[in-house]
This record gives sequence, C-alpha cells and structure tokens, in this order.
Amino acid sequence: MDTLPLAVQEIYSHVRLGRAVLAVVSAMGKTTDMLLERAQRTFANPCGEALALLLSTGEMESLSLLALSCRQFGLATGTLTAAQMKFVAEGDPLDSQPVSVSTPTIHRAFSSADVVIVPGFLAHDHQGATCLLGRGGSDLTALFLARSLGAQSCRLLKDTAGVYEWDPRDSEHPPGRFQTMTFRDALALDGEILQRKATRYAQGEGLVFSAGRCGDPSGTVIGAAQSILHHRAPAAHPLRIFLLGAGQVGRALFHLLRQDSRFEVTGIMVRDRKKNRPEIPPGLLCDSLDENGPWDVLVELTDDAAAVLPHIRRALTQGLCVVTANKELLQPHGRELHQTARASGAQILRSASVGGSVPVLEALERLPEPADFTAAGILNGTANLILDLMHQGIPFRDALCEAQERGCAESDPAADLVGLDAARKLHIMADQTGSALGSVVRHSIISEDTLRAIHSADRKGLILRQIARLTVKSSQATARVALEAVPLDSFLGGCVGAENRVEIHWGSETVRLRGQGAGPWPTAAAVMGDLLTLRRKSLNTTTGRTRELHHES
Repeated sequence: MDTLPLAVQEIYSHVRLGRAVLAVVSAMGKTTDMLLERAQRTFANPCGEALALLLSTGEMESLSLLALSCRQFGLATGTLTAAQMKFVAEGDPLDSQPVSVSTPTIHRAFSSADVVIVPGFLAHDHQGATCLLGRGGSDLTALFLARSLGAQSCRLLKDTAGVYEWDPRDSEHPPGRFQTMTFRDALALDGEILQRKATRYAQGEGLVFSAGRCGDPSGTVIGAAQSILHHRAPAAHPLRIFLLGAGQVGRALFHLLRQDSRFEVTGIMVRDRKKNRPEIPPGLLCDSLDENGPWDVLVELTDDAAAVLPHIRRALTQGLCVVTANKELLQPHGRELHQTARASGAQILRSASVGGSVPVLEALERLPEPADFTAAGILNGTANLILDLMHQGIPFRDALCEAQERGCAESDPAADLVGLDAARKLHIMADQTGSALGSVVRHSIISEDTLRAIHSADRKGLILRQIARLTVKSSQATARVALEAVPLDSFLGGCVGAENRVEIHWGSETVRLRGQGAGPWPTAAAVMGDLLTLRRKSLNTTTGRTRELHHES
C-alpha cells in the first residue's frame, strides 16, 4: 500500500509529458505465493482453472487499489479486466501463452481516460475460463500489449534501478548496472529481474523495452545492439525541501515526501507552531527560513500572497528554486519572479497553479514557437460542480453548501463564482507562452439568477458551463471567462463535478486535457511533479563502457 503513491507519480510523470499510459499491474508483494501456499495446504492437488481463478485475485486487488489511488490524485483513470479487453491465451491454464487482444477496446478506453489500468499475469482461454501466463506473467502481459498496440515505449518497473552484473544484495563488491543489454546477455542472467519467458517473447518480436525502479529515469534498455555497463556514480543526495504552509495541501505533500527517499523535508514554516498537527514531527515546524539548516527548494503552499512574496524573492535571488501553486501570487508577480529566477540561475515552477493535476502549463510549454493558438476550458471545479448540481434541480444556496461540504468550495467562494479564479489562471497561461495579456473580460456570475439560464439551456438540450478562453496571435493574448451553454456531448459539456477540462487548438492539431483541478491530493501530485523535474535536472549524467558477458558454450 505504501508504494501506491510512488506508482501514481511514475504514471503522472508520463501524463505530464502528454502521453497516454497503459498500466499493467501485478499482485502486491508475496500475495501470489501466499495464495498458492494456502491452496496447497488445503487441497491435495490444486490445479487448473479453479487455482488460476484464485491466484488471479491478487492482480485484481492491485488493479482496484491503483485505480483508486490514481483517482485520488486527480488523474482521469479507467480500468479494463482481461475479459473486457478480450485478452486470450492458449496452453496450460497456469502457464499459458497470449495469442490475441482487442486493441480497439483499449483505444476506446483512452477516449475517456489518460490512464488505463489492466491486470497482468491473467487472461482467458477461448472458452472464457481464467488462465495464467506463468512466472513473469505480468511482464509478458505488458510486452504483449505494447507490441499489439504499437506503443511508443514499454517500461517494466522493478525493485532495482535496472539490471546488474550480479545481485547487489549478495556481494560485498557492488556490481555494475547495465545501461543497455542485448537479448542474449539478458537471457544469460538468473531470470529473477527479467523473467526468461517474457524476455524470449520480446526477443522473438524484436521488441526493445526498459527495466528500472519506480521514479528513477535511468534503468536498463533491453534489446540493444550491445551491452554497456554504466559507470558508477556517487549516490545522489536527497533534494532538501523547505515548506511554507502546512494546510491540507501541505500535509498531503508532506505525506508523499516522507515516503520518498529522493527528498528530505528540512523544515515547515507555519503561523502557529502550537497547532495540533499529529502527522508532522514538531521538530520540523519553524518560524523562519533560517531555521532547520540548509535547503535546496522552497515549496510555497499558502493562501497569503503578500506574506510569502518576500520569502520567494529572497530564495530566488539566492539562486534557490521555488515551487508554488499560489495563483494570487503569480498573476501580479509572475513575470517579475521569473526575471529574478533567470538572473540568479534559479527556477520557479508553478504547475499546480492551473488545473491541479491537469498538465495545462506543460501542454502549453510543448507548443511550437512561435505558435498562434486558442485554449478553451473549465478551469474552476467549484463553479462546475455548482452548475452541475443546479442542473439537477438543486437551488443555488443548497448547491453551494453541498460543494463546501464536499471540500470543493472555500468558505468565501466569491473568486470562483465571479470567474476571478479562472481569470487568474488565464493570466498564468499567457505568461507561460510569453504572451502579453491585459485584463480578462469576465461575464461569469453564478447566483440564484443563473437558474433562468440553466432552464433555457435545458430546453435546448445544452448545459451551462463556466468557460475560460485564451486566444494568442503574434504573441498578443485576449481572454474571457463567461457562462456558456454548450452541447452535452461535447468535450467541455461532458465535464462532471469538480473536474477540469481544457482544449488547446493550434494549426490542425488539438490537445484535450482532463482531471481533477483542485483538492489536496491533485495539487500535491502536481507539486511533486515539479519537484521530480527539479531533481532530474539536478542529477549529473554519467557515461558507460562497453562490455560483453561471457557465455559458456
């Protein structure tokens, strides 16, 4: 269970890059061995379909838990069972070979999700009975699906940072890690990290893949022309984090950071150190940036732009990086802070300030330069939830109270209801592309009077949404936030509850983004994404040397 957030961050790191992710899960820990031992202890000769069905429950548990975790962090997530994707295998029920899968079914799942989670290890025979793919079955599932879908890449996540010359746990002398390996060399190893059945399948298909640890961008590429050992580099020190604020988002982020050895929280600056925070060691709480030793990155997660602005200026001036989700800070001061960062060689990252876990700023960063584009989206989940509830016949005041009870609306929701929050996000989006934007036109007031517009939209088969629009031409931007009636079956019309959705159009291209735009966990996920970006940039690259393994004839 403790590894689920790490798995979600691995998935999210690819979503931030604009990739669709098919996640293949295996049973957690020793679950499969425990189930098999239980069956063998209880029954004389357990075998066949019934045993396969029992052992498959470990993968289904993992699928459910990972899907719940991805959704908690705000990712648009779908699931498919082996039966749903018509994953067929032949042979021994406990050691089958995959033969076919319905790729159109998987592609359809991605029409409503960025992440689709499927079980590894298990399939069905031609009669629909459960069968297993044998030892290393989850790896084989991933490789088979990657080949069937023509995937851009396939990465097998392991407990180690890649494939080593020998087991690093069993020797006083640390082995070298392979940067690349031939299939021949991979099959010569003991078969613990890379299961031979899966590796032989990849070799037969000429399918290059990689293996490595969750959250580690290095790893080993399997199927290369030659085997290259990586030069050993000094162990990377954790990135030291200082937090400003320990509210809901700050506590969620702290929960993630303390489980990740790549980071170390050195201090948390709060207004009241005596406030009860049982999940945070009291020794981390402090009153100033100068307590609790040196740090590398300042993470600002407060709602007080005026109070934190001097701290952020100071950090950037000293060449220290800053991560923030503070829209009230970034709208008026974003460009100034970026100039300060550039002058000192620092960075200020702000992914969580627009769209929460929805990678809006990352998508804009990938646009070709110079690019004329339009972006239209639902950037405020509070407003969308309230409009949804009003469409269901719930009066405005009751809808607002329900949104607040769900934790989706502040005690003072004025900025959400008049479109100010969405307008601030449009300013940040324009800044991201270096475009000049004056004021944002706002025609978005959600109140009791909105009910008339909702009834009018209902009669026309439409739905009312708070739409934020940004248009950039020749680096000049115009923007507006307004209540608009849109088709129910449109991308923006299908936005549900506190979800955020954005469409970006340039030339003949369209990018569609979706996910939860607010809440402690989606915001913490976006901040972690920024921190992982900073950590990757801080690591020194290393070189390798060529070496062939010796084979006995």
